[in-house]
Amino acid sequence: MPELTPQLNNSSIRRTAVGCRVISPPYTTIVPLGYYFGNGHELPLGSVVYGTDTSVLSRLGHLAVALLRDPWIIPCLPLPPGEDEHGWLRELVPMLGIRLAVVQVAKESSQVPTSHVLGAVRDRPIPDEGDLATYVCNRLGTPELMAALTHQFREALGGDPASKAHSVATYSRQFRRYGTFTARDWRALGKLTRRFCDPAFQSETTNSRDSQLCLASGRTLHRHIRKYLGMSWARARSYLGWEWIVERGLREGRYQFDDPDKGRSA
Repeated sequence: MPELTPQLNNSSIRRTAVGCRVISPPYTTIVPLGYYFGNGHELPLGSVVYGTDTSVLSRLGHLAVALLRDPWIIPCLPLPPGEDEHGWLRELVPMLGIRLAVVQVAKESSQVPTSHVLGAVRDRPIPDEGDLATYVCNRLGTPELMAALTHQFREALGGDPASKAHSVATYSRQFRRYGTFTARDWRALGKLTRRFCDPAFQSETTNSRDSQLCLASGRTLHRHIRKYLGMSWARARSYLGWEWIVERGLREGRYQFDDPDKGRSA
């Protein structure tokens, strides 16, 4: 099956700006994507972008372009019920993968209720260690870190300890070549990502205890959020998705991005 191969150029950006809408934190208003693209502004972290073109393939292409321009967005595809019964549309743009939220809309309606879009985002699969490592490697342009990062994130998500593959010293040598994060930092970022993807998290309090992800107390959780996300617990809880967490962590760690235009502060 042929794949859609989006090109990031002025023409594709203009078409995408016209053919998409965006919902950004605090997720109360919907604006045309051109509101950001037309002014050369990057999308806020946690933004959800959904296609509005009449053609489903065009919607997919626009979402891919938006993702290339601002890699931290959450892509959302409105589809009538039964339109993609076997999930083959995802295969057309592999870069969207599990990140693509699919929201069901009436075939004759071009309106997408905000609550439905946000619900589709919350229903996305929880990322695994490969998804997290891929995001980091793509942003930093460091495919050689894929294995080492996968080991850290696997342990963070409750899998085998990273030490089963290599020693702490080996990981330290690898990570020191590229930035400030140690193996422990990467695991902490992975734990935060999993924690925020847990639906039960939205109903928790700052004093909740979480042994599953080794964040022993609300105090520890609060400290991790401050260190890696640079914000308060209350503000962090207002964001949707997981991409913003990894992106924010990289920015707080002052990493250099593969595309310097995507390294601006949020």
